[in-house]
Amino acid sequence: MGILYLVIMVTLTTTGQIFAKQASGGLVMSKPWTIVKNPYLFASFASIAIVPFFVNLALDHYELAFVFSFTGIQYITVPLAAYIFLHEKLQIKQLLGMLLIVTGVWLFA
Repeated sequence: MGILYLVIMVTLTTTGQIFAKQASGGLVMSKPWTIVKNPYLFASFASIAIVPFFVNLALDHYELAFVFSFTGIQYITVPLAAYIFLHEKLQIKQLLGMLLIVTGVWLFA
């Protein structure tokens, strides 16, 4: 069950970052109602606000060092989600970095 909490933690953080990016296009700081009316911004806050609960649930099953190292997966899921959903480009350096992160998390686990 603990791995499910880690997967949810990474998924919510990734989702929150994608929503934050989508929200940034419609925000005009000189017009506060654009902030209040932006559903992506609220979705981002909600997604990210729930994450600490799943971190605590995961800590019931794993040591802090393992849970914290698992957050490194977010450095892979966020760029991949941005590539898929926002059509952002991935550079070879990013892909190599992702490979290093996967290797590090695998070695640590």
